[in-house]
Amino acid sequence: MKRNKRDRLGKPRQPKAKTASGAAVPSVFETTFEGLPVRIVRKTVRSMSMRIDTDGVVRVTVPANTSGFEIANFIRRYRSRIDHQLRRREQSMDGRIIRHFSDGQTVYLWGRPLSLRIAPRGPHGERKAGVYVDENAAWMVPKAAGGTAGGAIPALTAEEGQALLKEWYRAETKKALDARIPAMEQRTGKHAEKWTVRDTRSQWGSCTAPRGQHAKISICLWLAAYPVEALEYVMIHELCHIYEMSHSPKFWMYVERFLPDYKLRQRLLKR
Repeated sequence: MKRNKRDRLGKPRQPKAKTASGAAVPSVFETTFEGLPVRIVRKTVRSMSMRIDTDGVVRVTVPANTSGFEIANFIRRYRSRIDHQLRRREQSMDGRIIRHFSDGQTVYLWGRPLSLRIAPRGPHGERKAGVYVDENAAWMVPKAAGGTAGGAIPALTAEEGQALLKEWYRAETKKALDARIPAMEQRTGKHAEKWTVRDTRSQWGSCTAPRGQHAKISICLWLAAYPVEALEYVMIHELCHIYEMSHSPKFWMYVERFLPDYKLRQRLLKR
């Protein structure tokens, strides 16, 4: 019997899955391109488009039959614009970045506004450089505070202020994280071997779990500026990646199962 042309080229392609309305379900593929985390979405569109998702991944939406070569050229063509947008995102991701520290400014801890006090001592006489919370104030003690005379407000550079703020947020995030890990892992049924807190302003969290095992999760320290509900959302989000690494409909099904109000919590991170 004579084989037809399709037989000679190999197995027939499987028909694309369709929604209830008959439209093809988008195909999502995540990869890294020249150092950029990229999410390629193939769907029924006429032209290519690009945006940065809330998790810091560059989303490239392309017609279903677009070649990898065309996608690569498209990303390269707009690389400078992508880098510019990512830099802007990094600068504003905490939503409350301070460039010039001065007494009386507002800083945030778990969504609560605190009045910044730059002083040679903490509220209870603390001398070590750092940030100390007392009622509705955050007392920031610079390293050179011990050398000030007469209780004068010590000089504080933007670099030192930012470093003190980061270390304060790092400690607060780690404390809140440690208190919630057992409950969040029990809720999702997944366990991460290692949790770390990092200054990753391009994304709120990340998870690496080869074949769903030996998971390592990183959480952004700037989450300490936001309501604690946002931290819990990011924790659940990353634990769900142990089930499904991509942001596919299946992944969001897991997120919604373990955190039904996740969309409300997402909005907290956009304030």
